[in-house]
Amino acid sequence: MPVEILVREIMEQARSIDDVVALVKKTPVMVPDFYLVGDGKTGESAVLERTPRRLEVRRSNRADGTMLLANHALAQTFAADAENDRLKRYLTSGARYRRVEELVKHWRGQIDPKKALEILRDKRGGGNADRTRQPQRARRHHRHALGGGRRDLADHLGSRRGRTSSADTSASI
Repeated sequence: MPVEILVREIMEQARSIDDVVALVKKTPVMVPDFYLVGDGKTGESAVLERTPRRLEVRRSNRADGTMLLANHALAQTFAADAENDRLKRYLTSGARYRRVEELVKHWRGQIDPKKALEILRDKRGGGNADRTRQPQRARRHHRHALGGGRRDLADHLGSRRGRTSSADTSASI
């Protein structure tokens, strides 16, 4: 099921985080997805890390209920997953996660909608590193890079099939 339809069903039907988990668990997916959900009544939050074969749920365990998420799974069952490791180490997801941890820690207790948007738009890596100064190969995979996702997929598929990637055979998009 496309993620947009699943999210709509969640918004229409779920009354608790347990309802969200049940809906996601029973719905087959074709690609990995990550969901950050919160319950306005209880203050509970959770991250659902979903692949076509498994679902892991991380529930808020910090004293303040804060949950963070980037584009890689953090649950221990994904520790040996090669694709998850690639997302975390070789693309920008690991650096973005470290940066959001820093910003949330720094602004704790002061995060309103405006500050949350500022945090989400921050383009620096962990330790306040300027990600815009990364080597060309790393920059093209950035979430705001034009065409970065398509070339990343082509690189991945090409390497799995022993072929050259689109980056080797075509001009920049």
